[in-house]
Amino acid sequence: TAISKFEGIQEVLARIASRTYALDAMRKFTASSVDSGAKPAVVTAIAKYHATEMFRQNINDGLDIMGGRGIIRGRRNILANAYFSTPISITVEGANIMTRSLIHFGQGAIMCHPYVYKEIEALENNNLADFDRAFFGHINHLISNLVRSIILSITRGYFRKPFATGIIAKYERKISWCSATFALLADIAIARFGGNLKRKEKLNGRFGDVLSAMYIATSILKKFDENGRKKEEIDIVEHAINEQLIKAQNAIDGIYANIFGCFGKIILKPFAFWSKLNSFVCPISDKTDFRIANDVSQNGYLRAMLTEGVFVSKDSEDNLGRIENAMKLNEQSEEIFARIKNASKSGNLDNKRPESLINEACEKAIINEDEKQLLEKTLEAVLDAMEVDEYSLEDYKKAH
Repeated sequence: TAISKFEGIQEVLARIASRTYALDAMRKFTASSVDSGAKPAVVTAIAKYHATEMFRQNINDGLDIMGGRGIIRGRRNILANAYFSTPISITVEGANIMTRSLIHFGQGAIMCHPYVYKEIEALENNNLADFDRAFFGHINHLISNLVRSIILSITRGYFRKPFATGIIAKYERKISWCSATFALLADIAIARFGGNLKRKEKLNGRFGDVLSAMYIATSILKKFDENGRKKEEIDIVEHAINEQLIKAQNAIDGIYANIFGCFGKIILKPFAFWSKLNSFVCPISDKTDFRIANDVSQNGYLRAMLTEGVFVSKDSEDNLGRIENAMKLNEQSEEIFARIKNASKSGNLDNKRPESLINEACEKAIINEDEKQLLEKTLEAVLDAMEVDEYSLEDYKKAH
C-alpha cells in the first residue's frame, strides 16, 4: 500500500504541500514589489522570517515521512544537507526571534498609523491646533475600527463587499474581518503602552503574527488569481489560507489575554470570549488533507506546479532521481498489478501477494512478456528507492 494512503501521512503531506504553495506565493508577491522599485522593509522581514520557518517545518515533516532514510547520512539521503543548513537560514540576515519580536509590528506601528505620528509631531512643535485635529481624528479612527470590527465579526465578514467572486471573495471577507480586529487591537495597544509598545516583545510578536498571516493569505489569493483560478488549486488554497487564519486567531487570543492587567481583562473578557467562539475559520478537514495528499503523490498538475523550477535528475542513481524513477515506473505498472490482483481474487491465480505471482501470470497469459519485465523493473526500482544507506563496523571505524 502506498504510504500516501495512510491518514497520518496524508496529514503531513498536505501540510508540506500547502506551506510550499504559501511560501511560493509570498516569494513571488514580495519579489515583484521589489522588482517594481519599492523598498518594503517590513514586508521583506516578514518574507524572510516565514520562508525560513516554513522551510524548517517542511524539512522536519519530511524527516517524519522518510524515517531512517532521512537520518542515515549517505548517497540515498535527500534531506540531511537541507536539514543541516536550516539553522543558517534561521540565523543569518536577522535572527528570526529578533525579527518577529521587534520588526514585523514594532518597527512600523507608529510610523504607519494615520494619526499617532502626527500627534507626536504636534506635541514636539507645541502646535495645539494640529494636535487637536490628529487627536480627534484618532478617536474617530478608533471608534470606526471598533464598529467595523463588531459588524464584520457578527456577520462573519459578509458585511464587506468583496472585489472578486468565488473562493477569493470568501477569503477576502475573512481577511478584512481579521484586519478590522487587528486594527482595533493595535489602536488599543498604542493607547495602552505608547512608546513603550516597542519593548513589549511578546505582544509585538503576536501582532506581527497577525500581520504576517494576513500578508501571506493575501499572497496566496494573488497567486491563485494569477494562475487563472484553476479548480485543481482550490483545496490547497483553502488549506494554506486556513492555516494562516488559524495562526492569526491564536495570536489574537494571546493579545486579548495579555494586553491589559486584571481590570482591563475584565473589560475585554466578552470580546475575548466572542473571538474564541466566533473564530475566523473552522479546523482543516480530513477530506481536504486526503485530496491534497492524493494530488501531490501523483504525477499531475499540482505536483508539477509545486515543483516548478526544481531540478530533478533523470538518472536513476541520483538521490532524487532514484525516487522519481520509482514513482513513474510504479504509475506505469498500476494497471498491470491490478490485473494480477483481480485474477487472484477470481481464482485464476493463487491467493498470494501480486509480486510473487508475476511468473505464473505470464505463463497463464494474464500479462505478456513486456509487462512482466516492466513489473520486475518496477519492483527492483521501488526496493532500491526504499532502501536506507547502511555501513559495516569497519566502514564506521574508517570514518572515525
